[in-house]
Amino acid sequence: MDENSNPVPPNEGSAQNQPTSWQPSSPYTASAPNSPFSANIPPAPNAFSSQSPAQPSAYGQSAGYEQNGQFGVADDRATQFSSGWRTVIPLHPLSVGESLDAVFRLIKFNPVAFIVFPVIIGFIFSILSSALFAGVSETTIINSIFKGDIAGGSLRIDLQNFAAIIIPLVMISGFLGLLQHSLVTIAGARVSLASVRGKKLTLGETFKLVAYKFWKNFFRLVGASIILGLAFFAAYLVFIIIIGGVIASAAPYGNPNNFTGGIAIFLLIMILAFALVVVAFSIRLMLTTSAIVIEGIGPFAAIARSWNLTRKSFFHILGLVAVTAFFALAVALVIAVIFALLIPSFSTTSSLPVVSTIISTIISVVISSALIIPFTSALVNTVYLNMRFRRENFHQQLLMEVTGR
Repeated sequence: MDENSNPVPPNEGSAQNQPTSWQPSSPYTASAPNSPFSANIPPAPNAFSSQSPAQPSAYGQSAGYEQNGQFGVADDRATQFSSGWRTVIPLHPLSVGESLDAVFRLIKFNPVAFIVFPVIIGFIFSILSSALFAGVSETTIINSIFKGDIAGGSLRIDLQNFAAIIIPLVMISGFLGLLQHSLVTIAGARVSLASVRGKKLTLGETFKLVAYKFWKNFFRLVGASIILGLAFFAAYLVFIIIIGGVIASAAPYGNPNNFTGGIAIFLLIMILAFALVVVAFSIRLMLTTSAIVIEGIGPFAAIARSWNLTRKSFFHILGLVAVTAFFALAVALVIAVIFALLIPSFSTTSSLPVVSTIISTIISVVISSALIIPFTSALVNTVYLNMRFRRENFHQQLLMEVTGR
C-alpha cells in the first residue's frame, strides 16, 4: 500500500505556506497582482468571447519559461501551479547535484520537523541511557558483580548477579536504541514526503505524523533490521572462515616462514573485494526503511522493493553516500574537538567521573541529532523519491495530486 493512500493521517500540515486546497477550483485561477507569475497566467475566458472552445489555449506556453523541465529554470509543470504554489524540490528525475540541493531544500522548508524533532528525541533518550549507565555505575552494584581484588589478581565475576543485572540492562538499552531509531526514521520518511507535497509541519504535527500506526511500522523496521543483520552476519562469518582457511593453508603448523608476500597481497585483495561487496549491497538495500514507512509494506517486500528501485543507479547513489560520509566525518571531528575542550573542565569541576561522562554523552547525541541525522534522513528519502521519479514517474503523480489534472 502506498503512502499516498495510507499512512498519512488527516491534518498533518499547517495552513502556512501551502494552498488551501490541493485541487484548484479553476485552472485559470489568477495570482496576486504583484506575483511574479501573474504575467504568465492568462485571464479567464469570457463567456461572451468569440473564441471557439475548440481553439487550443496558450496556457503554459509563455516565452518566459523553458519547456524542458531543467533544474533551476522556472517551469510551470515542475515548480509553479495555477494557485501560485511552488514545489520544494523539482519534480523530475534528479542528478547528483540536484539531489544534494534537494536535501538542503527539504531541511530548510521543514526545519522544525527535520532538526528540532530529532534533537528532542535524542536528548530524551540520552537522558534515559545515561540514567541506566549511572545506575550500573553505583559502587554497590559493581561490587555485587565483581568479587575480589583486581590488584591482588583474585578478581572474579559473579555470574548469577551478572545475568540478573547486565543482561536486562543490555535488553533495555537495545530496546531504547531501536525505539529512538524508529522514531527518527519514521519522522524522516513522512516529513520528506509531506515537504514535497508542500506541507510545512509544526512540532505537534510532526509528533502526530510519527504516532500514526507507529507500532506497526516499529515492528516492521525491527524485523527488517533483524533480517538484514543476520544476512550480513552470515556473510561476515563465511568470509572469516575463508580467510582463516587461506591463512591455515599458507602457514601450516603456525610457521610464519610459509606466509609469503603473495599470500598477503591475495588476502588484502580479498578484504578489499569483500568491502566493496558489502558497500554495494548496503547501497542496494538502503531504501528498505523508506519503503516500509511510506508504502506500508512488510520487511521482505521492502527489501525487494529497495533492490528494484536502486537497480542501475549504483554510482549515482554512491556519490551521494560519499558526500554524506565526508560530512559525517567532519561533524565527528567537530564533536571530538568539543570533547577535548569540555571533558577536562568537567573532570576538574566534578568529583564524580560519571557526571562528566553523562554530560559528554548528552552533548554528543544532541550535536549529532542536530547535524548528522537531519542530513542523512533527508538524503535517504530524497534518494527514495528520486528513484521513484526515475522508475515510476512518481513526480507526475505528485503533479496530478496538486493540480487536480
